[in-house]
Amino acid sequence: MGLVSIIIPAYNAARFLKTTIHSVLAQTYTDWECIIVDDGSTDDTAKIATAFENTDARIRCFHKSNGGLSSARNFGLIKSRGEYIQFLDADDILFPEKLEKMIGRYWDLDKKTVLFCDYIYGLADDPYQTCDTEHKLFHGYENEGAGFDFKKIYKFWDVKITIPVHCFLFPAEALKGHRFDEALKSKEDWDFHLGILEKGYKYYPINFIGCSYRSSDTSMSRNQTVMISSAIYVLHKWKYGFLVYIYRVAYYFCQEILLQARGEKIDNQKIRSVFRDLHGKYASVSMFCCLLLLPVAFIQKVYNFIRIRS
Repeated sequence: MGLVSIIIPAYNAARFLKTTIHSVLAQTYTDWECIIVDDGSTDDTAKIATAFENTDARIRCFHKSNGGLSSARNFGLIKSRGEYIQFLDADDILFPEKLEKMIGRYWDLDKKTVLFCDYIYGLADDPYQTCDTEHKLFHGYENEGAGFDFKKIYKFWDVKITIPVHCFLFPAEALKGHRFDEALKSKEDWDFHLGILEKGYKYYPINFIGCSYRSSDTSMSRNQTVMISSAIYVLHKWKYGFLVYIYRVAYYFCQEILLQARGEKIDNQKIRSVFRDLHGKYASVSMFCCLLLLPVAFIQKVYNFIRIRS
């Protein structure tokens, strides 16, 4: 059916890397290559990766100076030889039938199609066990015909949709000439998706749980200042209509306020500085428009909180 290139960026990932690689070795679909990119680790990551490389010819390890997650993924893309691309972070896992179930669905599909599956939030000490009794990607997920285009991913990411990148199996053709933005320290996957969708591709779900996203307090996603600042940057970069853009920014400002009220450490000045730099002389007007939409954004946040837990 085609070679799958599994790209694992790894930075100081010695604690979790063995479990992640074992999940690759357990795949029922066996036509794959695993590219482990050691991104300048200072722990035993390189030693672990090399040990697996010496026991299975399908595993290839590369070592580079530290450049961040996006840099390591981009390096892996350059080295990949597969017809399909599977990203997998060094602390997450794939369930055994993930590749087999997904690659079999690509036959007879439109060439502008990208498929993704559902996932669980795995425990930090055991990613095969879920933190929640049930996790739903979004309402209507069970309807596999409900595709997502650029507009929907722009408007509803973090509102109704959040999909870890290892849920996807990308045709290599869709990623030709496309890379992760290495300037981003968070939301790089959202930005990556918008770039693909802007080329006319459409995302479709397959209704099965194919992977686990390991919950960890050390995750970059826990740095809320970086997350919110990066989200505003992505929204501005791919701006889809002024009103939609301003509402989305207001949504993240609302999130900032609520997280701070909960006791999270957030650098408000840094977030405002990013916003001002993006808007220049129109920053005050844009900020005023965002403030007007804060009540609506607050209602949306409350609704999402209830929906996710219902």
